[in-house]
Amino acid sequence: KQIFKESQFVVFGERHNSKETSNLISALIPIMNNNSFNTLCLEVGIYSADKLKELMNPYQNTVDNLKDFNSKYYHSEIGDVPIPFFGGIEDAEFLEKASKNNMNIWGLDQEYYYSVLYLTDELLSEAKTHKDFLMIKSFKEKTDKVILEWFIKENESEDEIDVFNEILKNGEVQSFFNAVREASPRASKIITELKLSWDIYARWREDSHADRVSYMRNNFKKNYELETQKASKAPKVFLKFGQVHAPQIISKGTYDLGYFVNEIARTDKVKCTNINSWTRYYLDTGNEIDYLKEYEASYKRYKLFMNFGKKDKWTIINLESIREDLVNNRIALPNNGDFHKLNSLIQGYDYQFILPLDQAIKDNIDLDHKKKN
Repeated sequence: KQIFKESQFVVFGERHNSKETSNLISALIPIMNNNSFNTLCLEVGIYSADKLKELMNPYQNTVDNLKDFNSKYYHSEIGDVPIPFFGGIEDAEFLEKASKNNMNIWGLDQEYYYSVLYLTDELLSEAKTHKDFLMIKSFKEKTDKVILEWFIKENESEDEIDVFNEILKNGEVQSFFNAVREASPRASKIITELKLSWDIYARWREDSHADRVSYMRNNFKKNYELETQKASKAPKVFLKFGQVHAPQIISKGTYDLGYFVNEIARTDKVKCTNINSWTRYYLDTGNEIDYLKEYEASYKRYKLFMNFGKKDKWTIINLESIREDLVNNRIALPNNGDFHKLNSLIQGYDYQFILPLDQAIKDNIDLDHKKKN
């Protein structure tokens, strides 16, 4: 409660597909609402966020709407959903809570790899009043087949395939994109964003991570400025992103969202709180795993903090307070190799959360429904 009372921005670095994380977000949303946090910022594409907002209305139907959506676009050959991190029941439940509390949703990321599996339907709907709709629909059906064939071929191949370049070279795909681009300004924008997303994916070996981060930063800035102008005051924003995007220092060679939002906070003379989260104990198909032992190479430098993790309780470590003690020479960090990891954590975040016994979210997909349709 104190964090949300004091902050303009809260950046939460999550473990993806975590049941306890989604349960936590559900519990936090009423607290956010009581402290004027009206925006939930997610690691999804711009148009994927639009689709989530559609599926969240009315809020009572959110879980069922997402289940129908996931079931419709799930392909067993691919084994993935078209909007990442929203394939689970617990994810749908926190979206339901967000909808009930009238929270806005911003999507900042590139459109996901498999989002095109539903975006072609979105594009077709933009052309429903076009005089050549039947021809465009025919192009669309052929485009879907081409896209699915290339995705399956890529999944089954041991060789690198530039799948998006192959898709874009196809004449039927070109015909569909050209036709719907002319039919609707929104369709044109979707195609532009989709091609930007595909370009980032295609260049992942060539440091396109930096381009992805810049894309997210630019989208946050645009949304933040538009909302501030529209409401005549700056929105309070909760950002739920993977851990790599959340620190307030440089991360994987980029000045990621956690850093960028802190820059805005300093300029506006408001507070941004950055939170990291770990899992200590995890239930995997009935087997309980202690990450400190199972992944000792990853966590041994953090043992000083990770030891506080409990199976039945949340652990919250105030890194902001520890940072202040370091500055004032009240404490000192170890002078062995642990120093580097611990100092990066303490400088990168204000709080470290350690989850209680966690497990994967429960799939919100009806495969029998998929077969029937």
